[in-house]
Amino acid sequence: MSIVDVHTDIAISGADIRRPGMTALLRELAEGSYDIVLAEALDRIARDQEHIVRIYKRVIFADARLVRSPRAR
Repeated sequence: MSIVDVHTDIAISGADIRRPGMTALLRELAEGSYDIVLAEALDRIARDQEHIVRIYKRVIFADARLVRSPRAR
């Protein structure tokens, strides 16, 4: 297993799902670039539970998995 890319949205609110890093992640996920999306915690994916569910559905549709880092707090 290898890390393909790292997407970040530093200093941008997680309340907005249209962040540059998240947009790139979802686009590349749809292209089949990833098998696993690794996140420090779900609140790092999005602040709104509805957004988390939407992102999770896109991950599943892309035949990938959303995994929380074992080193998360």
